[in-house]
Amino acid sequence: MNFDNFKYNKDKIPTGAKKNVFLEELKKEFTEELFNRTDHEEYFRKYDQDSVKSFLFSYAETKKQLIDYYELYIDPAFQHKEIKINEDAKLLFKVILQKKLFNLQIQWRAELIEIKEIITSWDLLFWEHNIESCPFIPEITPKEVSVFKQFLCSPNVDAMEVMHYAGWQDYDDFMAVDEDDEFQDMPEWYEFYDEHMQTAHLLLLPNIRGKKDEYYREIGLAELREINKDKYKDFKPHVPIPYYYSDFKNRLEYATLFEKDPFIKELFQLYYEKHNSDDKTSDYDSYGISEDAVREAVETLLEAQNPITMPGGLPWREAIILCAQQCVNQEFFADIDNVYEEYLMYRKMGINTGEDFKTVWEKYLKDDVTINITQQILLGREILGEPQDFNY
Repeated sequence: MNFDNFKYNKDKIPTGAKKNVFLEELKKEFTEELFNRTDHEEYFRKYDQDSVKSFLFSYAETKKQLIDYYELYIDPAFQHKEIKINEDAKLLFKVILQKKLFNLQIQWRAELIEIKEIITSWDLLFWEHNIESCPFIPEITPKEVSVFKQFLCSPNVDAMEVMHYAGWQDYDDFMAVDEDDEFQDMPEWYEFYDEHMQTAHLLLLPNIRGKKDEYYREIGLAELREINKDKYKDFKPHVPIPYYYSDFKNRLEYATLFEKDPFIKELFQLYYEKHNSDDKTSDYDSYGISEDAVREAVETLLEAQNPITMPGGLPWREAIILCAQQCVNQEFFADIDNVYEEYLMYRKMGINTGEDFKTVWEKYLKDDVTINITQQILLGREILGEPQDFNY
């Protein structure tokens, strides 16, 4: 497809610093459009609505990235690889902020700290998706950057997988333990950070505030169920409710069904083909590794600028894929310092790289989940004869 008439052709959008502002505004526009449209309601009806929200945020970010780097997808020979690596490194850099936010969440739940921008424990999920605009996260330190770079050098760490991870503030899932009292779903990055920053003791803190929120909310919800029992007396809940994942396949399917711009549809198709080759029909070896994955790994290694050491003692396909993974990680490793310098420069200048805080706060106050949960908690407080506030 010829992209000369693409609405977001490189010749039609600003350059330099103005381009970043333009793209952020574009993402904001996409996000508002996604949350306001009604033609996908039936499509999403059977899925967990929190997971749908996470998907829509992720989809808007992906759409912005595809517009920014459309040349990388439509022209395999496009050589601005360094620019792409730098932008991906910026996305990867955000996971440091996510861990700092998670540690604040733990302390807030234990009532060791107060955060004026946090009213209920569900608010942390909102700030996860607005991490660059979050005003209360302390500045990233040189040691944290060093630890993150060490993490990228760890065996079996896939930087691309870390970058596209969603759900960084899912406290209940992360804190769940198995029969051996081991955390089942704690992200590898969080475990690595705790080990090297000596913050693992935070995981032992009690969830005081979270349990209070749940207590009042359950009372409020019980009252609402009683009030509406006649209205919903014939309602039969369908459990469990499927989770809608923000994976490559779902993004492509959504774009195919609901995008009207043929150029955007084409970009999502190319995006899927580039990043999800394992879903294609392919031969697999006894370890479940596809030929397509091996070919992609070889292409990555052929483009490597620095020597990469092949890991020993592994089947050859697995070794090649792990080697390519380390190659990609090294590229990010080299660029993280540049991203950190830029981060510090913007901090010093008082420039917010995300959306304006006032805009984000207005979005927070209008958020359906925020409104519903706060109303349920306040109703619970009212039923118990307690003040209509969050001072508990």
